[in-house]
Amino acid sequence: MAGTPGRAWRAVRRAATTKPESSWSDGGVDVWTSVAPERVLRSVCENFRPDVVIVNSVHRHAWMSIRSSLNRAGVPVVLYVREAATFEHIPIADLRPDMTVTNSEAHRQQAVALGLPAVTIPSLIDVDECDVASTREVALFVNPLVSRGLAVAVALASDRPDVRFAFQLSWPLRRHDERALRGQINGLSNVELRPYESRAARIYRDARVLLLPYRVDQRPRVVAEAQWNGIPVLASDLPAHREAVGSGGLYVPLEAAPTVWATAFGELWDDTANRERLGAAARAHARRVDQDPAHVLGRFEAAIEQLTQGARVTG
Repeated sequence: MAGTPGRAWRAVRRAATTKPESSWSDGGVDVWTSVAPERVLRSVCENFRPDVVIVNSVHRHAWMSIRSSLNRAGVPVVLYVREAATFEHIPIADLRPDMTVTNSEAHRQQAVALGLPAVTIPSLIDVDECDVASTREVALFVNPLVSRGLAVAVALASDRPDVRFAFQLSWPLRRHDERALRGQINGLSNVELRPYESRAARIYRDARVLLLPYRVDQRPRVVAEAQWNGIPVLASDLPAHREAVGSGGLYVPLEAAPTVWATAFGELWDDTANRERLGAAARAHARRVDQDPAHVLGRFEAAIEQLTQGARVTG
C-alpha cells in the first residue's frame, strides 16, 4: 500500500462508499453517480424501486456483487455486452443475467453458446451530435491504446511521413499513461495527439480515413459516427468489426505484418476513386434501418417490456 498510495486510497474510498456521491435530474431522468456502483445499489434501489436493472461496463467483482444483491431483492437484471471480455462475468449459474443485450451479432452468438437468453441491439448513436462536413485532411485514430492497435497506428505514421495523423484521446489519461503514449509517438512530427473532446462532431472535423486496428472484438461507436460523415474505415478483421464497418471500408488480418497495413492504408488514402466509393458505402451503411435511433430505442424498450412481463427474450 505504501508503494501505491493512489491505488490504496481508491480502494479504501470504494470500500467506504455506500451512498451516491452526487445526484441530479436531467430531462426528467434521475441520475446518480458513484465510484462504487455495486456498493450504492442497495440505497438507490430502496429509493427508486426499479422493475429491472441494466448493468453495463462494470468489472467482474462489481457484477458479482450487483447480481447477488438483485437476486435477493427479486429484481430482474439485464447485462449489456459491448465486448467479449464481459462474458468473463458469468461463469457461475446463479450470477447469470435474466437477459443479455449485445450490440453485435457476434457477441449474441457467443452468449447463446453459453446458454444465455440474448438479443442483439446496436448501440444508440446520436447522429446529430457527430454530423460535420469533414475537410478530409487527416488519418484519425481514436483511443490510442495498446489494446486498440497503437503499434499499428504508430507504424503507419512512421511509414507515411507525408500524411497527417490525429491520435484522439477518448478520455483524459493518467499522467504516467500519457507519458508512455507520448514516448511512443516521440519523433513523429506528422502525429498530433489530441486531448479528450466532448463534442463528437469536432472529432471528425478533418478526417479522411478512420483507423480501426483494434485488437478487441467489439462494435465501436466511432465507426457509426465516422461513417455517418462518409469517412471510410480501415479495420482489423474481427467478427464484430465486420458488422460495424460493413462495405464501408477495408479489412486487414489481425496479425498482419505492418507492410500489409501500409498497402491497405494506401488504397484508402491515395486512391481517390476507391476512397469515394467506400465513403459512399460507409454513409449508406450508417443510415441503414437497424442503426436508426428510433428503431434501436423501440427494440430496446420492447425487449425490456417483455422481460418485466416474464417473457423469455431471444433473437
